[in-house]
Amino acid sequence: MGHYKVYFSISIIIGVLAIYNTSLFLFYSDHEGLLFLMLLQLPLGFMQLTSGLHYVTSLKLFPIWFQDFIRTYWWLVFAYFVGLYILFRFYEYEDFVIQIWFFVVPWPIAIFQFYFVFRLYRFELSKGLPQ
Repeated sequence: MGHYKVYFSISIIIGVLAIYNTSLFLFYSDHEGLLFLMLLQLPLGFMQLTSGLHYVTSLKLFPIWFQDFIRTYWWLVFAYFVGLYILFRFYEYEDFVIQIWFFVVPWPIAIFQFYFVFRLYRFELSKGLPQ
């Protein structure tokens, strides 16, 4: 169960830093602030993808509702990267549209995964598994 605590701690710290950085962007209206936010999102994205791969490799150990979540999660990740590819084909990197795509779209996916991992954590606590 310790890996859940590490996951939640890292996610919350990155989320708080992202909110702080976003508030700076909103108050100072500097589009370069989004670039710093993207650098902040890299560890979160890497952590999510590696934990997503972990859940896929050990899928049989989890309840059916969590298996459905993993399928939905990977479809969302696939759609994100396809959309990113399409945007790079039609826009320049400095375009505000791509910066928004980097910032806005990953957060619902991150929140989606965080919610279901939290549900899995609560489910395992209710079963009384040893920590």
